[in-house]
Order: sequence, then C-alpha cells, then structure tokens
Amino acid sequence: MTRAPRTRCAKADDIWPYLDGELTPARTRSMAAHIATCAHCGAVAERLCGLLEECRSAGCRTLPPAVRARARARVKTLLAARRAR
Repeated sequence: MTRAPRTRCAKADDIWPYLDGELTPARTRSMAAHIATCAHCGAVAERLCGLLEECRSAGCRTLPPAVRARARARVKTLLAARRAR
C-alpha cells in the first residue's frame, strides 16, 4: 500500500468530495488533473479508492449516508492532525 507523503496539500480537503461525486464538473476536472500530479493527493486518493472498493466488493454499492459522514469527519480529523504537526 502506498503511504501518503508527509507534505500536506491545500487541495487535500477536496479529495473526498471529489471521490464522492460532490464537486461541480469544472472542479471535478481540476481535481482529477491535480490528483494526477500531486504526490500527497494522489496517495490519499489511492488509499480512499481502495477503501471504497473494499466496501463495494463486500456488497455495499454506496456507503450509507451515516457511514460517509463518519468517514468524512474522520478524514478531516486526520488531515487537521497532520496539519498541526
């Protein structure tokens, strides 16, 4: 598994909304291009995609809203802790 580099990117907060399909089409294109070139965001997106794929393969096509909300909150907490370092 690829580990995210320690350097935090200002666009990292948009990774989950990007993967969840919550961004506008223009922001989605911009974020896709960014993820392709940013080591931090690319690694985080890869790890989150792996998590989503595991959930889907377990029979859950879409995560329930409560689970998505908890996951999003946890990701934000982890990113905030990383920022504080």
